[in-house]
Amino acid sequence: MSKLKKLKSVLVDKIVPAKAMGIDVISWDDDCLTLTAPLKENINDKGIAFGGSIYSLAVLCGWGTVFQVLEDAGFAADIAVYKSECNFMIPSTGEMKAVCYINQAEKMKLIDSFVKKGRGRAFLTVEVFSEGAKVSSFSASYAVRPKNSIGRK
Repeated sequence: MSKLKKLKSVLVDKIVPAKAMGIDVISWDDDCLTLTAPLKENINDKGIAFGGSIYSLAVLCGWGTVFQVLEDAGFAADIAVYKSECNFMIPSTGEMKAVCYINQAEKMKLIDSFVKKGRGRAFLTVEVFSEGAKVSSFSASYAVRPKNSIGRK
């Protein structure tokens, strides 16, 4: 299974809202993940994208970036967003495209911490675009722990 198919499978099979939102994994190039979501599944009463959908797409794009960095390094981990901020610039009137870039230093810090301590954190920024314009800027910190350790007693 290709990297993109595996990531899409994890997103839509394990994270129920991602499937309902119609999220698609467009690309991963070792340091940049791009996801899309159609307006139709995310429209609000004003005929524009629901703010919660924009936020969720951004959260999932960051989550997917962390997932893919660790997957590429040969690790399986539990990932959770633990702090975030989302700013909305203009309404989204069409398909949404979320882009998350992780720089080499952040990537190496995450992997190194996970190897040495069994846990790690990543701070990421995601930009969401619609019809060529930036509609949202999102930043978040993600916590990483060994598989099956977050949210389970």
